[in-house]
Amino acid sequence: RAIAVKRSEISAAESVYETLSDNKNKLATAEENLKKYNEKREIIVLAENYLKAADEKLQQKYVAPVKDAFVKYSLPLERALGEKIVMNKDFKMFFESGGEIRDDKHLSSGQRCILSLCFRLSLVENAFGGEKPFLIMDDPFVNLDKEHIGKVTQFLKEIAKNEQIIYFCCHESRKLL
Repeated sequence: RAIAVKRSEISAAESVYETLSDNKNKLATAEENLKKYNEKREIIVLAENYLKAADEKLQQKYVAPVKDAFVKYSLPLERALGEKIVMNKDFKMFFESGGEIRDDKHLSSGQRCILSLCFRLSLVENAFGGEKPFLIMDDPFVNLDKEHIGKVTQFLKEIAKNEQIIYFCCHESRKLL
């Protein structure tokens, strides 16, 4: 019985020995693959860090100034409309009503056209830096009611102090001056 046990152990040891060189080759291949994967991972991590840094610079250099200018232009309109306007880093606009943030799709078409104007003014301000281009507006307030057109008139009069604006309208009710 002891001999049978020893033969079994010898047989198991021989099996391990026979697969040992195979296992060493597999281990060497696995270590080579691990080294390649680690190199690729390092490249990916570096790329990710560069992309994050680029995104941060983009936010600081382009997005933040546009958002700041948007806030500047939309502030008088917030008071006039009674809604707090918010813009995210993707230039998506929201408004606060009753303590709840809502999508701009819940605003009237007139209010959306006012927000669109504020956004375009902020883009123009940042695109041209210190230069002041003239603005051409072709009936941008066609969707506003009488109450809001009066509030927007005051807003445009304020902007016109610093900007040259050419304003076209198709109806006497949209005449601003």
